[in-house]
Amino acid sequence: MKSSHAVCYLDNDAARSSLIRASGATDLGAWLIDLTVQFEIENNLVPWFARVPSISNPVDEVSRLEFTGDLFVKAQRLRVDLPRHFEEWGIHGCSGSTDHSCTS
Repeated sequence: MKSSHAVCYLDNDAARSSLIRASGATDLGAWLIDLTVQFEIENNLVPWFARVPSISNPVDEVSRLEFTGDLFVKAQRLRVDLPRHFEEWGIHGCSGSTDHSCTS
């Protein structure tokens, strides 16, 4: 995938717009966009962000915490503790604060 063009399909217009603008509306959103842009730079990617209807998104059910589709028949559900994982990854200040701010 390095040094290539990539088409990224999203079923959320706000997320798509943030990725196109390369800026997020919240501190957490801006941090996620910064990580994405850094990934694009490090891998010499030229992304195109396209819209796809939710019904065409194979993981739409997961975003709604529904795990009944064919893709998930044999899947194992794991509990993720994001604040702890963020700390393990060297990301600090994401411990559930109401302003969604993070620092690395």
